Amino acid sequence: MSARETAERHGQDVATGNMRGAAADFTPEALKEFTTVIVPAGDGPPEGTNQASVFSQRPEGDQEIFEIEYSNGRESRTLRSTWSQVGDAWKITKLEPVK
Repeated sequence: MSARETAERHGQDVATGNMRGAAADFTPEALKEFTTVIVPAGDGPPEGTNQASVFSQRPEGDQEIFEIEYSNGRESRTLRSTWSQVGDAWKITKLEPVK
């Protein structure tokens, strides 16, 4: 699966509430930062997210950077994710809100 296909599937996992699938896309370090820093700061996807759209992608060395907009119909938030190939899978190694 390409980085783009993985990022799109990740967004759909979030939008459909498949948090187990979405969490599996993170490296352990990135997941820890997401759950202990980003979410508590209110910078994660909005509560009740039901839509996700990848609207930009750019390579950076051997990584791919995506911006994904998450929405619940009332509010939206865009997150920038850095994906690296870990073994044969693409994983999120860094995630940050786009301000």
